[in-house]
Amino acid sequence: MSPEEHEMEPFVFDVGNGDLVSGLKSFPLKLEDTTRSSKGTPLIICLHGSSYSAKYFDAHPNYSIRNVSLQLTIPVIALNRPGYKQTPELGKTSNTGSDTHLQNEALWLHRLVLPTIWRAYGPPLGATSIILLGHGIGGAVSLITSSLSCTDPPEERNYPLSGLILTGLGSRQVLEPNDETLFRSSQESFDFSSSSPPPSSSSKEEKSPLYEHWEPGNKTKLMLNSALNQSPLETIKAHSKISSRGLTSETHDFSCAQNFPRYWRSMAAQINVPVMYFLADMDLLWDATSEKITDFASAFLSSPRVESGVLRGAGHCIELSWLGPCWYTRCAGFAMCCAVEKVTLDGYKGSGGFPVPPEERTSLSTIVERDSEALKEQVAGV
Repeated sequence: MSPEEHEMEPFVFDVGNGDLVSGLKSFPLKLEDTTRSSKGTPLIICLHGSSYSAKYFDAHPNYSIRNVSLQLTIPVIALNRPGYKQTPELGKTSNTGSDTHLQNEALWLHRLVLPTIWRAYGPPLGATSIILLGHGIGGAVSLITSSLSCTDPPEERNYPLSGLILTGLGSRQVLEPNDETLFRSSQESFDFSSSSPPPSSSSKEEKSPLYEHWEPGNKTKLMLNSALNQSPLETIKAHSKISSRGLTSETHDFSCAQNFPRYWRSMAAQINVPVMYFLADMDLLWDATSEKITDFASAFLSSPRVESGVLRGAGHCIELSWLGPCWYTRCAGFAMCCAVEKVTLDGYKGSGGFPVPPEERTSLSTIVERDSEALKEQVAGV
């Protein structure tokens, strides 16, 4: 059996207006097979952190969310966020007030990407709702997106959100990764000959560095606690391959005191779906004390249930640690519970558990998906 048969399948969508989004998918059920005995089925959508890609959630066959996807027949999609792999960057923002990098990305997901993914892969795969799973900056984007979804009038909602899973972020950062020793050529400009997506025209005019290039060895020690034997050799070896350069503008929004650290609490308070939030006890970037865990979890004032705590024996990248399979199993269980609760409490509104017009339930007319085999060859060359 080839290595590709143990990996999630790459895809690129045209989500309308020429906008593209790429990523990886694991669909245990075929699109035409919607017969299953289940009160509710989640579609888990994963968002990676800075300087990674969708491959973060499929780093190694033994440390991949694909395993629980297959075991529990749960459809999973891991997206490459804008500026990563084949997903182009979005337009430049001022990175102040409500016009920030992360808020712009969340709005793009909420208005364009998630509704399109839901129409194509929600009901056709037997899913009844979406659960967002975000790590680090991907968690911040998931939080903002969830607040947008929960504050939309019910009649205007284009996808059913039933839960939010967060890790890799918190209420107090203990190490801001801006030390020059962590980066390699942090001041270099974009290489237009590379296979990465081109920056937007507005980004070309940016005078400050566009990207952060991590020094591989230091990044592995910081993110995986490799020197402390808290991650397996498989993910340590794969770490450089699943890494990418980070976007300076998203890091600025995430870390600047006047941006995400200032506005996230008001958004968290608007989220009215169940939330699961955990940090690793040896996370070198965030304060993982019980006090700070409670502080972060307490911000979700409208959530009917917030599950939070500390996972012991791992570093920042829980998914790449020895606890990775345990964490994915826990995420899948939480997602299934959220999906069942939503159907039970909201009622069953059609084949997807959500009011979707019958003609759209099995239509892929809004999707242009490239040939998967050709795409695998393209991704292999990235």
